[in-house]
Amino acid sequence: MKDFQIYLAGKTGGLTQVEANGWRNNVKNILENYESKRFNNIRVINPNDFFNYYKTLHKTHKQIKRFFMSQIDKSDLVIVNLNNSNSSVGTGQELEHARVKGIPIIGYGTENIYPWESEEDCDVVFNTEEECVEYVLDYYLR
Repeated sequence: MKDFQIYLAGKTGGLTQVEANGWRNNVKNILENYESKRFNNIRVINPNDFFNYYKTLHKTHKQIKRFFMSQIDKSDLVIVNLNNSNSSVGTGQELEHARVKGIPIIGYGTENIYPWESEEDCDVVFNTEEECVEYVLDYYLR
């Protein structure tokens, strides 16, 4: 059995740390603690664990972008919170990168969604985080 990596995309800039990480921490906790019969290890990448707007660890924005894109390249799946994606350039770039690489994108959200991201980039879009996670468990991990 191999490992399975999931990248968590979504708006971060302009949000509080709780707003940017609350959903990510919840999804990461559920998926990393799931005992899959298909994979040895499920690794969930929260990009804010590496670089974020709250603790400046980076030297350049190019460094951040390259690191995030390299994590997407290593991923088997991207989960995106589409809420407020209409004001998140980074989310759009992450999704376009994953789409071009042929990495499936599963999204959720209903508020202020940029249409290209939900209609063109995502393979499937759900209204809620719970529906999205349940789908990922059923379709990809069980």
